[in-house]
Amino acid sequence: MRYLGALVKACSGRSAKEWINHIVAREAKLLLKGADEKVEKVAEMLGFRNPAQFGTFFKKENGMTPMEYRNGKGIPPGEAQGE
Repeated sequence: MRYLGALVKACSGRSAKEWINHIVAREAKLLLKGADEKVEKVAEMLGFRNPAQFGTFFKKENGMTPMEYRNGKGIPPGEAQGE
C-alpha cells in the first residue's frame, strides 16, 4: 500500500487520503445541492458515524458548514446553478 500512496503522491502532488477526502467532499456538495436529503442523511449516505463528524469534515474541506453551503453562503457564482 505504501507503493500506491507514493505513486499517487508522485504523479499528482496529493496523497491518496487527500484525493479520497476531495472526492467525498465533492459528493457531499452534490448531495447537499439537491436539498432533498437532510444533512443527517447525507452524513449517513457518505459513511460518517454521526452528523457532527460529517460537519467537522465538511468544514475542514470546504471552509463552511454543510448548512452554510446548502443555504448558499460562499458558493462561487457558477456552482450555485450547477454549472
